[in-house]
Amino acid sequence: MTKIYIKIVLLSIALAITCTVSADTIVRHCDAALEMEQGLPGAGGDRRVTIERFSAGGSCGRSVPNRCRERAHDKAHRCMKAHFRKKSAQPPECRDKAIQGYGLNDLTQKVGIQACERY
Repeated sequence: MTKIYIKIVLLSIALAITCTVSADTIVRHCDAALEMEQGLPGAGGDRRVTIERFSAGGSCGRSVPNRCRERAHDKAHRCMKAHFRKKSAQPPECRDKAIQGYGLNDLTQKVGIQACERY
């Protein structure tokens, strides 16, 4: 009876450890850049100018790392789309703790500066 009890306890401990390891979360990052194109298409003067570079993180279960990458990608795009809609101030989507290195506040001003530097 004691041997069976010890085996059940050891099996329970092994299952608990396995469940804990598979439930761990991981984080994957996506590097992003907010860019604009200057010049007339096809006129030979086209160039792409980087306005802001940043990183977004996404967390998920250890067994699905691509889901983390998709979440990071989605967070980066949500930030950029939200800032494009409200250009004068950094939106909450860009202040999320998963967004790193995004320091752009007034998008209109930054784009104006970049455009004027070119011409």
